[in-house]
Amino acid sequence: MNRKNYNKSMNPTPSKLRFLSLAGGGVGYFRRYVRKNIYIAVYLKHQIKAYLKILSINTII
Repeated sequence: MNRKNYNKSMNPTPSKLRFLSLAGGGVGYFRRYVRKNIYIAVYLKHQIKAYLKILSINTII
């Protein structure tokens, strides 16, 4: 669903519309950023998990 149709269906007041367009832009940027960096994020998540396992092993010993 594109943003124009979304705003029309909501029937917001002008201030709400401005906020929504800003928020929508932010969300779009965030989505693009996530899509670009999702493999990095997944990789980091695995690295962090491994690191935490190592830490927990060290603290137990």
